[in-house]
Amino acid sequence: MDIYYENHKGQTVNLCKRPYKLLDIDDLYTISRDYNQNNGKITSFQQKTARKSFDLDILSTKEITWKAAADELYQILETDIANETAGKLYVGEYYLPCYIYLAAPDRVNLRNPYVTCTFTLVSDQPTWLRSDRYSYLYANIGSVNERTKRYAYRYPYRYHARVGTRGLYNPLSAPAHFQFIVYGPVNNPAIMIGGYLYQVFVDLHENERLMIDYSSERTRTIVKYTADGNSEDVFNKRNKEISIFKKINPGKQIVNWSGEFSFDLVLFDERSQPKWI
Repeated sequence: MDIYYENHKGQTVNLCKRPYKLLDIDDLYTISRDYNQNNGKITSFQQKTARKSFDLDILSTKEITWKAAADELYQILETDIANETAGKLYVGEYYLPCYIYLAAPDRVNLRNPYVTCTFTLVSDQPTWLRSDRYSYLYANIGSVNERTKRYAYRYPYRYHARVGTRGLYNPLSAPAHFQFIVYGPVNNPAIMIGGYLYQVFVDLHENERLMIDYSSERTRTIVKYTADGNSEDVFNKRNKEISIFKKINPGKQIVNWSGEFSFDLVLFDERSQPKWI
């Protein structure tokens, strides 16, 4: 069983490996939705804040006491609370962005070689996610042939039939939320997927990157990261002639870009519960 927690700094703890022993996963698989009605007819469903609990044994082993293991777990969980940045609870390939914010020990006896605690998590994005990354790499294209293609909207590039063109297959049954990670150097990066334009009017230098984050309906950010680790909100530099926050359609599509920069596309599969493991 592969269930672990990863805080926002990348520190992980396996909840199914000694000195930790997960006792139940019932609530992790519980689905809870609200619904709207009109004249007695259900018109829509929605998920709001999720609150889930699980019981965990923390054990003493030859390498560590349960008290020390409990302290290590506390440090990993508390980092997210102190920084107000969610971690991720993984169940198999799927994760839930969340905070584990409550811990309630049960009948502690300091002489026992273990303690049982009930932990409670909360998530304002109550959808389990799995991410799939697709990489599109820089190509040294040289000069562009005069036999070029033009596209609708204000698109700064012209394409040779075989340059800066790749395929994408979105295997999901519904349009997917996404992230774009664009790597510099590049000026005003623009990408077309299935004929739809995603563009930000920003300059990226060597070792800089741009993150377009639409990983959920509640997440819509565009941030530039400099080589020294600083970040800049460039939301207002997006191409406003067309919405940059449009999900990626399912099925096969053509990806067009200049070929003069590299980027990653991350697609998110969303479920109301993780797949059974």
